[in-house]
Amino acid sequence: MEVINWYKNGRRIYFLKQNGQVIYDSGEGEGTVEIEQSFDSDYENIFVLNEHSKNDIDFIDLEYGQYHEEFTNCVYYQVNPINKNVQFAFRNESESALKLPLEKRVEELENALLLVVDKLNGGIL
Repeated sequence: MEVINWYKNGRRIYFLKQNGQVIYDSGEGEGTVEIEQSFDSDYENIFVLNEHSKNDIDFIDLEYGQYHEEFTNCVYYQVNPINKNVQFAFRNESESALKLPLEKRVEELENALLLVVDKLNGGIL
């Protein structure tokens, strides 16, 4: 019996280095084909990319399902060009109130809490 491999392909997000504006999102998918992406191939074949200079574009690769809830519920997103974190805006919030994904915000809060506890305990970290 033939074994069929099942692949889960994460999304690649292309954005402008200057301001983090997303110019192309590959989306994510799953199936029997593993998608190999290269910047040069995408640049040649995706029209919206070659409207910009290669030097003005950057990208991030996300795991399949990464930030699924945020992408489903957001009204807008962009990439911070400095640290390459995805920032989301949601309904009932102003577009200027971009937020990091929930897991990143929790991680930052946990780190801040550890530093406070460390300071209170006399600096063991």
